[in-house]
Amino acid sequence: MIARQIIADILKGRLLQAFSGYHANRSSKSLGYSPTELLRGYVVGRRWRRDCYDEFRAKYGARAV
Repeated sequence: MIARQIIADILKGRLLQAFSGYHANRSSKSLGYSPTELLRGYVVGRRWRRDCYDEFRAKYGARAV
C-alpha cells in the first residue's frame, strides 16, 4: 500500500507528497522499506490482486453493470 501511494503521488505530480511519504517510510522502524522492496511489493501485490480478480470472475462471472 505504501508503494501504491508513492507511485500515485508521483504520477499526479505531487512530488513533495511522494518524497514525504517515502521519507516517513524510511524513518519508520516498523516499515523502513528500501526502494527495491517497495517496487517488488508493488509488483507482487499487483499480480496478486489481478489473480484474485480473475479467479472471482471465473467463479462468479462478470459483474453486472
